Amino acid sequence: MKKIYFLFIFIVVGIAVPFKIIAGNGNSKVGSDSDLKMKVNQWIANTGGLRFVENKGQMMDMQRKAVRNVLFKAGAGGMDVYITTTGLSYVFTEINKHSKTGTAARPNQSLHHLDDSLTLQYCRADMQLAGANIRKENIVKEDESGNRTDYYYGDVCPNGILNVRSYGKVTIKNIYPGIDWVLHSGKQGLKYDFIVHPGANPSLIRLKYKWTDKPQLQDDGSVKISTPMGNITEGTPVSYNGNEQHKIQTTYSVNNSEIHFKISNYKNAETLVIDPVLVWATYYGGGRRGVR
Repeated sequence: MKKIYFLFIFIVVGIAVPFKIIAGNGNSKVGSDSDLKMKVNQWIANTGGLRFVENKGQMMDMQRKAVRNVLFKAGAGGMDVYITTTGLSYVFTEINKHSKTGTAARPNQSLHHLDDSLTLQYCRADMQLAGANIRKENIVKEDESGNRTDYYYGDVCPNGILNVRSYGKVTIKNIYPGIDWVLHSGKQGLKYDFIVHPGANPSLIRLKYKWTDKPQLQDDGSVKISTPMGNITEGTPVSYNGNEQHKIQTTYSVNNSEIHFKISNYKNAETLVIDPVLVWATYYGGGRRGVR
């Protein structure tokens, strides 16, 4: 099946401002984490899981320029996630109802009315893989979609951007020496693993969050990262040599804005899999760009 788009598509990944909150009167209620997780899980189940749409030049910033550092895009439950040449960029969005009388913006907020009763709220948070080398030529794409999408942008790209496809799994090899990064769909949204091949050093992996509050280590071993629209949680990590039956104790350590893995007594001569549990449904709103 072939889809053709004649629309201009703009993404906020290229925006230089760390957080841009566009809101109405700020009185929308925040749902519970369990409710938000349920909504995202239902959406993912109904759509067959997340799909990673390859960027072949169709993704643009607000100045209608191609965003070359974006490799893939996936989205669900009011959030888009972009795989970039430095890591991940999360963009949370929600359309809110507001009173026509309006109200002054709160700190870190500005007002933009879509019409007399609707406003758009969004923010961005980045997870950078500090020191990583993410290269297009090292990408392995799996589970290709059966359909394709062609994009036409008038004077920007009159000949079109053709044969854009999505994928169910993306592996980026050697982001650190001997370490691969695997991204795919999980029960709670995006899932990623680190494959540490024999002899490689897992201490090279450093997750650095940008444009968020400082990551906070929780009592259950997870790490909470707060944004103006809610939380991202790096769940308690699981690691194993060989297969999932041989689990290895793994914990986080947090140093300022960086998260490191502490792994006990693993076999360096065998492949090590580090399997963080990313919870990305615990944010403000939770609807897929729905109106609240």
